[in-house]
Amino acid sequence: MGEVLERFKRKYEITTTADLVLIITVFSVAGSTVGFLVQYLLKGVFHPFHRVSPWIYVPIYISCALPTYQGLLLIYGFLLGQFNFFWKRFLKTRAALGRFFWRRKEALLALFSRQSRENV
Repeated sequence: MGEVLERFKRKYEITTTADLVLIITVFSVAGSTVGFLVQYLLKGVFHPFHRVSPWIYVPIYISCALPTYQGLLLIYGFLLGQFNFFWKRFLKTRAALGRFFWRRKEALLALFSRQSRENV
């Protein structure tokens, strides 16, 4: 088990085991908080409806949960002294999402333009 933790620390440039414990704590607290906040928020939004299709609920849940999670990682990381680690992860995540959507830009634009022509 110690070897796995040492490789993990080397890979993510974590200096001490205490920092590793704090980082794991930030991930767990942020995840728990996001689950509670987003569920509470969406219950308020979707409460008047008895049944909501998963095709509607799941994309809305994900689009609310991801930015909330990233923000809470930064907040809790700051509070526990691990802001630099989470800021680097935030920038990498933002860059990866940018590349993902940039590659699909033409397909998304074609889809939206086709839908707008069908609605006219």
